[in-house]
Amino acid sequence: MTMCCFSDRDSRTALSDDLLEKVCALAAEKGYAIESILLDRNEAAACTGCLRCWAEQTRECVSRDTLGDMTRHKKRCGIVLYLTPVMFGSMISTVKNALDKDDHLFTNRDRMKLIIGYGDDVDDEEKSTFLDIIARHRGSADVVHPDKKETIKVFVTRSIDDTNAVCEEIRRVM
Repeated sequence: MTMCCFSDRDSRTALSDDLLEKVCALAAEKGYAIESILLDRNEAAACTGCLRCWAEQTRECVSRDTLGDMTRHKKRCGIVLYLTPVMFGSMISTVKNALDKDDHLFTNRDRMKLIIGYGDDVDDEEKSTFLDIIARHRGSADVVHPDKKETIKVFVTRSIDDTNAVCEEIRRVM
């Protein structure tokens, strides 16, 4: 089984590097192969909302970008991890674009999604907003696709101690 990790190349910090290293070590310990995909703004076009990939069951995006070419990666992933800095209580656009396209291009109820927001200066309100937005609109209370239930876990880390606690939570659900 494989774990695919999507993150923004331009938003790397010491905290995100530590987080990625620890989560990848945990995945390797559980027997997962790791594919780390660093995206930049030019490689991750936003979903246009045309829904052709979903309505016509093509599972191909009309946008010709790196994310549209990720089909081969995501089809064999048992876990998809999204690492994003928390910006005003939300995800950075590059990683959000990857998540949006994932929702339409790939339907796999057996796959787990992990979304981890990070930032040294994330306050309690931003953390709460991030967890609420992701959990409600991507998880079991999905308002766009109410019949589509996936396993999704959302975390926020603000320090190396938080990262250790997040890894322990992930260890329990893997």
